[in-house]
Amino acid sequence: MTRRSSTTRTFSRAAVLLAAAASLCTLAAQTGAEDLSLTVGKSIVIDYPSDVRQISTSNPEIVDASPVTSREILVHGRGLGAGTLIVWNKSGDRTFYTITVEANLDSLRRLIKETFPNEDIRVQSSRDAISLNGTISSPVIGERAAALSASFGKTIV
Repeated sequence: MTRRSSTTRTFSRAAVLLAAAASLCTLAAQTGAEDLSLTVGKSIVIDYPSDVRQISTSNPEIVDASPVTSREILVHGRGLGAGTLIVWNKSGDRTFYTITVEANLDSLRRLIKETFPNEDIRVQSSRDAISLNGTISSPVIGERAAALSASFGKTIV
């Protein structure tokens, strides 16, 4: 009887370990999200490698997605921020996408480059803030670049 009880405990432990390993594998698959960037008002098409069963977004006010064909997904940047897109294929496998939607800063980038052609100034956004990064030759250049950027965001860093 003791032998049977020991065997049962061994199987129980093995089952618990297998369940924990499966959970870790699922978690690892979920955290390996692919990062995508969009501009507000712009769209991209994801060519998915297999037939799509279902899609879902975490925040439809920021990222909207809809299937175009069984292997194409149209993703549209609706508002500033970040969201997650989850795609399930027909066999139940999931793919995660972390999508950041930024303001359209192309005109500001052009303006900064034309005004300060010899300076290394990179323009980025985060929600309603504009970040100017790089190396400049004087503090006056930084102040002028910040002044040019003021109309593009509430906060300039």
